[in-house]
Amino acid sequence: MKAVFALCVCALPFFCLGGTPVKKVVPDAPPQLLTYEVLSAWHKAGGLASSQWPKRHELDLNGDGSKEVFLAVGGFNRGMSYALFTHTKTGWKLLCEQVEASHFEPELRPQKHDGWHDFVTMHPSGRGGLWEYTSAWNGKAYEFKVSREITE
Repeated sequence: MKAVFALCVCALPFFCLGGTPVKKVVPDAPPQLLTYEVLSAWHKAGGLASSQWPKRHELDLNGDGSKEVFLAVGGFNRGMSYALFTHTKTGWKLLCEQVEASHFEPELRPQKHDGWHDFVTMHPSGRGGLWEYTSAWNGKAYEFKVSREITE
């Protein structure tokens, strides 16, 4: 009886009540699944806690009055990589798997494609300037379009 009890107590951290394995949260390792819900839960559990950059940015990219959400998936010295989501009637939809940014808020550009604005993100270049990245809607998702270094 003691052996069964010990086995149950030792196994408790690895299984939830339904018998499903529970993965240990590794704060700086991104989740395998890029969904709004998974990334939000990861951030809440301490994901990327050691990063100095914001874990979230918001910007209305299609002018519907509802902001799209950039959620951090990984960090580096001068910025973060973000996944971009929009909220639909059926839930959150991934618009782009990787957008490079930092503490600078994303900015709309006047150019539109199928009602979706191009946008710009920036992060420090490390040489006293900034890297500026422009992304555009391709009809199905956002994709990186062009970058430039802005120097003093």
